Amino acid sequence: MSFILLLWLVLGGIVSAETTEALLTQIKSTVADEMKLPEEKRDYVAQRLSYIFFPDISYGEPAIRSDESLLPAMEFAATQSANTELRNLCRTYCQQARAEVPLRQAALVEKTKKILAEALRTGLAASQIEDLQAPLAAVHQLTDEDYTSQDSQIQWLRQLVLFSAPEYLRLIQDCIAIHGNRDSRIGRDLCEELCRDQPAFHDLMPRSEFLARLAAFKDRFGISEKHSSSSPGDFNNRAQAIVLTTNSLSDIPRTIKQLEGLARSRDAEDAWHGDAFSKTLGLLRTYQKLHEELKKGEGTSIDLKSVIRNFTYSRETMRALHQQLLLLALPRILGIPETQGAQPEENIPTYLHRVATQAVAASDWPLLGRTFGAAQTLDAKLTFGVGDAETLQSFLTGIALERAQEYVPAVRSYETALATGSQILPPKIVGDRLERIHREHPQEFLAAVTVQP
Repeated sequence: MSFILLLWLVLGGIVSAETTEALLTQIKSTVADEMKLPEEKRDYVAQRLSYIFFPDISYGEPAIRSDESLLPAMEFAATQSANTELRNLCRTYCQQARAEVPLRQAALVEKTKKILAEALRTGLAASQIEDLQAPLAAVHQLTDEDYTSQDSQIQWLRQLVLFSAPEYLRLIQDCIAIHGNRDSRIGRDLCEELCRDQPAFHDLMPRSEFLARLAAFKDRFGISEKHSSSSPGDFNNRAQAIVLTTNSLSDIPRTIKQLEGLARSRDAEDAWHGDAFSKTLGLLRTYQKLHEELKKGEGTSIDLKSVIRNFTYSRETMRALHQQLLLLALPRILGIPETQGAQPEENIPTYLHRVATQAVAASDWPLLGRTFGAAQTLDAKLTFGVGDAETLQSFLTGIALERAQEYVPAVRSYETALATGSQILPPKIVGDRLERIHREHPQEFLAAVTVQP
């Protein structure tokens, strides 16, 4: 990060934070003044904001929220409030808060990359198991940061923080722990995994530096290629090496053919360890069948939450193939044309998020419901950001209740959707529905928004 950008982050962050805080103070004051009016004259938007700012009248909900959580409510107020002063203040707040987003993201990327790089350097310099405690703790502390942005770099860092970095540090720890017993099967497997290059870390430090540090670690503990379990005579490792080259569904027929050939050519029964080979081959054949059926548009059955168990080679490879199958099947599951399938650069979370966004833009609520259902099955937390699942569920429930003419619970469901802090639904969409109920069914609306003593 350049000195100018750093200075901008520091000084700009301080100034904008003060400005945002000052705006919040004015907004709270305006809301408080509005609440002093007789109930029938109050701006209902200000009344909803009062539940955020003043916990004593909001069922005990916390009054302090982040800028990201406040934005949907402020955007709603900026377009729907009947109080001109409040509407203008909220509009200014939204502009100011959104201007800070790229600055906060840049600071988060810089901080995360620095901590992860230092953790890896410390880990590869370790000589005892205890030396890994500090870098593991440093990486764990990063899990408190907000990586919910759909920005590709933020999502990449999220994967590093939650999975890749701590797993690799624990691998280093395990290799130190089995020092002196490297010729055991477990020891060989650990050494082989450690000796592999790690492309995911190349943006944290130059590849040449990573390889040099890895080589120094291996020399320090006497780890050499002979400790790897990838010798040509080892049947399981030869089979796993074949599986690891399977990068796409179209590679599966070639992999199956190579594995079948390896099975016919093995020359020593004692090279056969367990049933990992047969289980992996069987799963690959199932994937091949499903892939062919999906390409032909034939009826098929695919498990949305398939669990790749320990008995297969390279669970990561098999899991990636299953994800590719799901991406291919999702248009059919969602009831949309095959031409609206995932783009090459998309994964399941980004694809479902795009479909949900398009459904919202087109007001296609049945599609939104199906997309949300698929997201829940596949793990909504990975598919959408903080509060998105609750927002979608509350909004869809509100639509169903409104159609059933249950206006009081419908209003409360819509308000719950606004209060989650999610930005997956434009506040105006929810606001328009609330405004229609307020206009056409004022008594039910008042009953829904009135706080019981």
